[in-house]
Amino acid sequence: MRFCCLGSGSEGNSLVLESGLNNKTTILVDCGLKFDVLEKRLIDQGISISEIDAIFITHEHSDHVRSAAKFARVFEIPLFMTHGSFYAYRDHFQKIKFLSFLKSDQTTKFNDLSILPFSIPHDAREPVALVFQDLKHRLGVLTDAGSITPHIEKTLSKLDGLVLEFNYDPNMLKDSKYPHSLKKRIASSFGHLSNEDAQNLLKKIYHDKLQVVVAAHLSQKNNSPELVDKMLKVFKENSVKILIAKQSKPTGWINLN
Repeated sequence: MRFCCLGSGSEGNSLVLESGLNNKTTILVDCGLKFDVLEKRLIDQGISISEIDAIFITHEHSDHVRSAAKFARVFEIPLFMTHGSFYAYRDHFQKIKFLSFLKSDQTTKFNDLSILPFSIPHDAREPVALVFQDLKHRLGVLTDAGSITPHIEKTLSKLDGLVLEFNYDPNMLKDSKYPHSLKKRIASSFGHLSNEDAQNLLKKIYHDKLQVVVAAHLSQKNNSPELVDKMLKVFKENSVKILIAKQSKPTGWINLN
């Protein structure tokens, strides 16, 4: 299994994942980047649109679904999401030829992949995080959550790789020029994860088989890569590969061994 964060942040999120050797499966997780940007970044990673087998959506916010409907319609790519996400964004999801619904805590099989969606606290209609599993590896993707629940901790245990939201530094958010209502929303239990929230989760789920952690969805105004890197130092010392996803460019391919 290998994956690449094509872009991550408030302007758009998308990840491409490949699994299998002879019968390769290639999927997108979220399509929040603009259509032409996402297409170019895929091509730059050696992926043509015709190779995309499916798109999995975590929730309906525009930075996760901006170009999903167009990709699904134009290229007839199967689209997977929860009923709640579909209903909240239903005007944009018309005339999708292949549409399937995810149910929290129910595994969906797609080719050689098992996909487990699970509910998370975020201010969307029916948001989920996802765990992808093939015969050898487990990759978790949690990019929008306001707080960490025992269910999240349990579901994200025993991973080989994790893409995890490190959205904001509390002090930077407090001192920012954001209106109070927005600050309150971000820091709420249904908003986004702070650096400390994410670090605490990692401390609880860390095990010696965890290979890589990608810090994702960093706020460009209320966080910094330097702060996140500092929070992750202890995991580097335990031989975990650490990367920080950027809004402006892909991470490049990350292999799970």
